[in-house]
Amino acid sequence: SSNRKREAIEKASSHIVPEERPEWEENTSLKEWLKGFKE
Repeated sequence: SSNRKREAIEKASSHIVPEERPEWEENTSLKEWLKGFKE
C-alpha cells in the first residue's frame, strides 16, 4: 500500500510543482552563478 501512496503523491505533486516557483528563482546568488555558465 506504500507503493499506492507514493503513486498518489507523485500524481498530486505533478499538478502542484509547475505552479510553484523553482527554488533557484528565489536564490539570486545561484541565479548569478548559472548566468556565468551562459556567457
